[in-house]
Amino acid sequence: MFKIFNKIVKSYKRNHKIIEDHFKSDLSKETASLSLATLRVHYINENGINLKKADSFNGPLNTRTNFIIPSFKGHVICKIVGNPKYFNKNNNDVFIKYQSINGKPVNVFFINLDNYLMVKNYKTIIGKYHTKYRINPPKITGYKLKSHIGELKGQYDNHIKSIVMYYQKSNWLKITRESYYIKSKNNINVFNNTEKNKIIRNIPKNSKIKIFYQVKTENYLWLNIGGNQWIINDSFTPIYHPFGSFLKNTNNWQIISLNKVAYLKSDIYNNKVSIFNYPSGEIIRYGLDNKEVKITLSIIDENNKHWYEINNLFYIKAENIQ
Repeated sequence: MFKIFNKIVKSYKRNHKIIEDHFKSDLSKETASLSLATLRVHYINENGINLKKADSFNGPLNTRTNFIIPSFKGHVICKIVGNPKYFNKNNNDVFIKYQSINGKPVNVFFINLDNYLMVKNYKTIIGKYHTKYRINPPKITGYKLKSHIGELKGQYDNHIKSIVMYYQKSNWLKITRESYYIKSKNNINVFNNTEKNKIIRNIPKNSKIKIFYQVKTENYLWLNIGGNQWIINDSFTPIYHPFGSFLKNTNNWQIISLNKVAYLKSDIYNNKVSIFNYPSGEIIRYGLDNKEVKITLSIIDENNKHWYEINNLFYIKAENIQ
């Protein structure tokens, strides 16, 4: 019985080897009959410039490639000429065309240095990624360039850039920041600029007006009363107590001139400090917009109460200073 089994096994192995040898022979013949093909891939931009050296791939003709299209920073694919998926020719050239994308914009602002209003609409400049830009400050009628913030030269990239150009009136000879009040002797014309181009309103007689800037031009001395509101200086006398009363009957008072910065404080209930028009006078408001104040007088009245004059305008109890 074992002899018969051994004969069967030997016969199976002999037949299987014959089939296997025959299969290998056919496969070798089939592979030998396939021609090798070359695929060359070129990567060019919109100007026909190579983004990198061309790649070459070899493989059997009419078989599929394993090629993966690469990406390049700042570029997108816009066109493919040829078929990069198959080795379909002996010499196959494929051209992949890329287009540059725009970088983030550069925003340019034109600001009046004295009131921080725009003297010209802002401008947005856009260019291709990694290309250079150059900003030339424009000439604006009636203004002169004083300074700028931001890089006037650079290249477009992934970051939004801002440039601020500061201009000043070309006929302004001198400008000073002020903080005082005046009282109008007569009706006053208010102009929209320092050229007397347009009267925008009138201020009645005996009005109290705060002055923010003083500008000297070739012809006039202008006073700014806020925003684009200008009046011509008519020998006004500055008023430093527009809401309070002038100190009088102070023979028994101790008054010392000061010039120091201090800070208001709130009480334990977080109430705002009372602001008086006169030592022991009327309360005209509670608290100030800014807790930092300038102490201009130290006052001890006839009742031995200690007061401070602040900002040349108001009076507060000394205990309300930190």
